[in-house]
Amino acid sequence: MENNKFEIIKKAGLYLLVVVLLGGTVWGLAKLSAVKGKDNPISGAQTINPVSATAWQRGNLNSKVTLVEYADFQCPACGVYYPLVEQLFKEYGDKVKFEYRHFPLVGIHKNAEIGAVASESAGKQGKFWEMSSLLFENQIEWSENISPTEQFIKYAEKLGLNVEQFKSDLESKEFMDKVRLSEKEGNDEGINSTPSFFLNTIRIQPKSYDEFKQSIERALQENS
Repeated sequence: MENNKFEIIKKAGLYLLVVVLLGGTVWGLAKLSAVKGKDNPISGAQTINPVSATAWQRGNLNSKVTLVEYADFQCPACGVYYPLVEQLFKEYGDKVKFEYRHFPLVGIHKNAEIGAVASESAGKQGKFWEMSSLLFENQIEWSENISPTEQFIKYAEKLGLNVEQFKSDLESKEFMDKVRLSEKEGNDEGINSTPSFFLNTIRIQPKSYDEFKQSIERALQENS
């Protein structure tokens, strides 16, 4: 199903697909025109701090090119972009640093925060990225669930985690504080929609996989 979704996105054009899936809602369930973050003095584009106290990183950690994603596990648009990011990682994981920053849209996604905590709890046992994949791939299953923790525990079992430790960590103030700190960092940067992508701290708004690739290839050339 993942591969089929990716092919549909790649062929049909991502922007159109997102609009269809979200019933005409503006990308990321928020108005991009309202972004109020820092401006790049050269391009005029929104920029972010290259350092985050809460981000998860993978890929080539020594790379001069970093793709940052602010995302919400319950966000439908993030779910649509997920296979593209995974494909990018397969293609550029040895050349680019990939960074994930939590930005749960708590005002409209009631399970977003606890979903982020579930990923952090799995991360404590070395399975952050694996849990993230399960959350995106099964988004419909848990998003509107009154008790999503039951699903999260099933995912933990599937990943071979210490379930009792995972249950305890789901209630951990430490991980909830970390998610909320990431949310605060995003707010301070002027983030107001998900997914929000930044390439070497400058915001990009790719509407297709090819646009993603073009931006990354250009950044790699500029930093070679």
